[in-house]
Amino acid sequence: MLPHTLSLPDILVRWEMWGALIRNRLDSVLGGAKEIPFDHHSRFIFFSDVHRGDGSCTDAFRHNEELFLEILKHYTRQGFTYIEVGDGDELWKNRRFVDVQKAHPRTFELLHTLQDRQQLHIILGNHDIAGHQHHPIQKDGIPTDEALLLRHATTGQRILVTHGHQADIVSDRLHVFGRLIVRHFWRRIQRCCLDHHDAQNLAPRLSRWGST
Repeated sequence: MLPHTLSLPDILVRWEMWGALIRNRLDSVLGGAKEIPFDHHSRFIFFSDVHRGDGSCTDAFRHNEELFLEILKHYTRQGFTYIEVGDGDELWKNRRFVDVQKAHPRTFELLHTLQDRQQLHIILGNHDIAGHQHHPIQKDGIPTDEALLLRHATTGQRILVTHGHQADIVSDRLHVFGRLIVRHFWRRIQRCCLDHHDAQNLAPRLSRWGST
């Protein structure tokens, strides 16, 4: 028996079905987005995919934390509001948020300061959703949202701000499979300290292995 092949009409129908699922998901996000008024004097700084980790060699954030803190302090001193557009924390590699929190106390201290000044909004991405949660949660007592809707106070112009994984069914509805691969395979590869940031740690190990 010959394997079944999809005709062009079949492909178009399935593509339309896939697109409908994505549109419905984004419509849902838009409908539940927290509205933030702004005007010509408002100032925002946006960061996404910071991926704060547990401080180990699998932590993509640890080498850039100092730069991140200095940039954030510089802009928020000038009255900017910081909007973190998803994947601020890496909960695919790491099971517990508390491990991330303990690894970066200065960053979370600054986030709390900005929260107290009403200069902070945190949006969830696919990597910092714990378990199957898609509804707003808190990070160390800081509230989070799935999306923000910026609305200009005079013109009424609307800007939807979200991480965007909702447009990728694999990263959204099927995120458990992606998390499984990252947590149990990619993280173990990184734990061998083979990523380029830790190349200097690899040389002494190789020399020891070569001498045995």
